[in-house]
Amino acid sequence: MLLLISGSQVRALHHPPFFLPVMMKEIPSMVNRSSNHASKKFVSVVVFIERPLSLSDPILMLLKSSYPKSKIEVFFAGKSTHKPANEIYKQFLGQFKSVKTVKIKSDESLYSEVLAFTKGEICLFTSSDCSPDPQWVKRMDQTFLGNDLIGMVLGGIQQRRVDFHNKVEQYCEQIGWGSTGEILGRGSDYLTSTKVEIFEDKEINRILPLLKPVNMAVRRSLLLKLSKNFTVLDILEKLRDEKLNFFYNPEAEIERFHSMDFKELKKEIEVGIVKKTAWLSRNSKRIDIQVQFFGRQEWFLPFWVSINVSWDDFHWLNLFGVLVLMECFTKGFSAHFGEGFWFNDEVLLLVSAFGFFLFKYFLPVLKIQPWSDFILWCWIRYRTNMSMFLRGLWTGLKFKCFYWGESW
Repeated sequence: MLLLISGSQVRALHHPPFFLPVMMKEIPSMVNRSSNHASKKFVSVVVFIERPLSLSDPILMLLKSSYPKSKIEVFFAGKSTHKPANEIYKQFLGQFKSVKTVKIKSDESLYSEVLAFTKGEICLFTSSDCSPDPQWVKRMDQTFLGNDLIGMVLGGIQQRRVDFHNKVEQYCEQIGWGSTGEILGRGSDYLTSTKVEIFEDKEINRILPLLKPVNMAVRRSLLLKLSKNFTVLDILEKLRDEKLNFFYNPEAEIERFHSMDFKELKKEIEVGIVKKTAWLSRNSKRIDIQVQFFGRQEWFLPFWVSINVSWDDFHWLNLFGVLVLMECFTKGFSAHFGEGFWFNDEVLLLVSAFGFFLFKYFLPVLKIQPWSDFILWCWIRYRTNMSMFLRGLWTGLKFKCFYWGESW
């Protein structure tokens, strides 16, 4: 969801020229500002719909927005021509400045095809399966207020279950799937980070999976500078070219009630990887190496193609697992897997290393309830991570850059 808004006063953060715009986790001076602040901007809220709306859809929470309804226009955009049910359409039409439907060609063309109809200074993008907080529009507006260098704002996302008995949805809800904490999580901050983050240009790929019509705001003046048929990646590049800042405001929150099975989860992961590799292939050419053992070490070297190599717990786990199997096939059978094999110093070392990274990689899964499904949670984590890794290798070849993906 994309929001374009102008709001609250923010202390400008200085950063080197190679930094991508600043992303912040907490902006109390914005969030706590009185709702009566003087410059409430006219805003455009764009709602992406995949099927006809019903009275049970979460997006109806938008009707309870605390922002002046006379300063909000709403667009329902989808790939089919259907309009919301008459009773729903009338509810929105009766409260907001204007309500329109727009047919789009694809999910990515949402940004460019709806832009021509918008009039708001800030464009807010969300989805029909999202339930915006009543303060959502106001807090996005406050984030932009008084700082013309803020070009884009990402809001907080809370994944919620549609089917209480759906195990995949249960997993996604508890790990914070789709939340900024999940993307920013590093090491012990796994999926729960609340730290202020400043993203350098080299780290932008961490948040690319979040850049979809769920909870995002962009200045319309920035979008107007883009060429026809632009995508969300083009918005990022224009932000960098214009030296504008990119903030994260967790208080501008929505709840996402997105029906999820394993196939859908895998699809979202793979789409995110395609975005990452496409962005890497089009940007500065260099070798990026990130290695995690107890801490994270990073190296960056200029190069003639883009090469992104990450080595995390997932990769250590697989490396030592393969080495243990190789020992079994090359020496285990001849030793009949007796004490002479298992107590061999080399085998003990490999098995110990494998066990250490096995424990370290699956440790976050212990936070997921119920514990009786621990094996299932481990399988979902490992299987989706493997999909992410393999898709990264394949799309890296497609976009002529090498992507050895991060684990999550």
